[in-house]
Amino acid sequence: MCKLYRQSVEIHPGPDGQPLSFKWKDNWYLIERGYPYKIDKQNWQWYQSMGMDPYLERYRCYTDRNLDCDLVQEQSLWILERVWD
Repeated sequence: MCKLYRQSVEIHPGPDGQPLSFKWKDNWYLIERGYPYKIDKQNWQWYQSMGMDPYLERYRCYTDRNLDCDLVQEQSLWILERVWD
């Protein structure tokens, strides 16, 4: 299960541009593990119906505070898209 947030976050990027940490709700989260992924074509319609762009690459990450979440870069903003239970 997951909860959609769609809230902007501030990130500290690594040399490859991927987030190393991010700030959400006045707390910094250090990303311990993360990887980019793309939405499967079979799920595109659901993402579009929720107002999200299924073509953007997402970044799934696990933080030092036991937060499992998905980040997505929309133009110049990073968005915390969802948090997994």
